[in-house]
Amino acid sequence: MPKILTILIFAIISVPVWGTAAGSFSVPEDIPGIYRQSLPQLNGNIGDSPENKACHIIDYIHSIGGGVPLNAETRADHITRLAEKIRNTTPIQLVMLGFSCKSDNTQKKVLSEDFEMADYLGLVRLEHLAQQIESFSGTECRINIINKEPYIPEIFQVAHEVIGTVILSPQVLRNYQNTLETLIGTCPHLQLGLDLTEAYNQRKQNVEYHTEAARTKISEAAHGSKAFFSCELDYEKINDILRSRLQQQNKKSGSNFVATERLETIALPMALAYQLGVTIFRDVVREHPDYQNMFRLSVHGDDTKMMMNFGHTPGHETLDTITCTAWHASLLCDFSRQPREFSLKRLNQKPTDAIITSQIVNGFSLAFMFKG
Repeated sequence: MPKILTILIFAIISVPVWGTAAGSFSVPEDIPGIYRQSLPQLNGNIGDSPENKACHIIDYIHSIGGGVPLNAETRADHITRLAEKIRNTTPIQLVMLGFSCKSDNTQKKVLSEDFEMADYLGLVRLEHLAQQIESFSGTECRINIINKEPYIPEIFQVAHEVIGTVILSPQVLRNYQNTLETLIGTCPHLQLGLDLTEAYNQRKQNVEYHTEAARTKISEAAHGSKAFFSCELDYEKINDILRSRLQQQNKKSGSNFVATERLETIALPMALAYQLGVTIFRDVVREHPDYQNMFRLSVHGDDTKMMMNFGHTPGHETLDTITCTAWHASLLCDFSRQPREFSLKRLNQKPTDAIITSQIVNGFSLAFMFKG
């Protein structure tokens, strides 16, 4: 064999499997384990009074979740209730809404419609939080995740009626649900909440949500969230449909500019469906006998609900709610710096020197971005 050919073959098989953009680094085999070790511990004096322990717990949840601190009234109420549970060693129960499905915008936001490593590390973060509270307080702690949010299909039905194309298919929803149900089993302090669809449908008929004042309030909120849904729909599958329709209507070649305007007209009714749905569903959860006395975690958060921002670095303040949820962004593990960083990024924010890879967790391949 000619010498030059031998050298060429050797050069080809010597290239790292991750490609030349990744350099020569390799991906650690246990990303969840490394992430878990990066999370802060709940520190305090074991001999503290129940009230002091409750203060430490509230501060720790804020550190893990980020967002704005609780207002004085809510904080005092939480401390009183937590202290009572610690004193009586009754279970501490938290509840949050989330992990309903993955964004379908795989062009700009997420790596796939399937459960990703970002989603799993979200579960790991919650598991770590509950484990730390339980170990520190001396009483059982559980986090209930209500992921069947019945207004989600209503939002996408609005888009389906306008565009005439199924955006989020039932099979994609089932696949995500099946993975969630399996992987939540690896987190002993987490459990899926009840399916409250029937209660939601009944509550939706209440006249209080359909008064002029209620519609005005929901409309104002919808205009504020319209941009989010425009971003959610902004990918080729949708834009191609819009451009084609605009061409059929003899509008100048179905330009991107006109298509973008059309996206906004679809985004507004989606935002209206979301604001109405989430308003009703929050009331259902808040007044449900199983959840009304639980401590509320919220991915949006405010000074009355403890925020759970999955994208920020614990201990650092953040108000970034755009990429705080694993189901609207992807995981970026940046091990090229110290300390190692885990963050949520939209796919179009992927660093040029990062790779897209995956690891198997309980039989599921979970995708993420890695920079070594």
